[in-house]
Amino acid sequence: MAAAGRDVDYTETLKKTFGKNGWYFGMGLFIIMLTIPILIFFQLLSQFLYPIILVCIELKTGADIDISFDMDFSGFSYSYTCFIVFVYLFILTARRDMSIFIKINTFGVIFTMIIICYIITVGIQGLSSTKYEYVMYKDNTGDDYNNHLKNGDTEVLLFAANYGHLLGILGGGFYLHNISLPIYRNSKNPENSVRDMFLGFLVVALSYIICGTLGALGFGSAN
Repeated sequence: MAAAGRDVDYTETLKKTFGKNGWYFGMGLFIIMLTIPILIFFQLLSQFLYPIILVCIELKTGADIDISFDMDFSGFSYSYTCFIVFVYLFILTARRDMSIFIKINTFGVIFTMIIICYIITVGIQGLSSTKYEYVMYKDNTGDDYNNHLKNGDTEVLLFAANYGHLLGILGGGFYLHNISLPIYRNSKNPENSVRDMFLGFLVVALSYIICGTLGALGFGSAN
């Protein structure tokens, strides 16, 4: 905040501190970082829509269709669902007046809380009905390492070699650089800005820890 001074936006501080080339480099990183949540959002929409469409097809045709997220264009599949979502989002974003979508987006907090409560519930159910064996590390061989366990038991892998792809999700969750200055500038009580920002990061960290832990226990016991 001291480096920002009276800058309205973080990008102004970036250009003032590192010059034009530094500004281009920083903005490139911002674009890459913002691409991550966009891809995650697109993937979630496709994964949620795909089974809904399958249910509608089964109700109409009576066919029993297995859910598969592999790339397949031989019939209706997850791949075609991605195209449907892309076309639908493209049409929505082509509108000039986005106020209605901004209003709809405010309900995102409600749905986020529903998902968090669902994950916590599944985790608690798993803790009450499953016996866990905690394993520090195993090679990623692709085999189901729960096969040797008796029914009702499951292994919890505390560290995996393929954890790297989760770092992008974790970094995206704490990404706040572009909007931190406006939040500080428009704070109703500026003297509490440092405290409020700390509490915000703390709540995010707790949500990741709780959902990650209970989600791994709950959904791991369901396999």
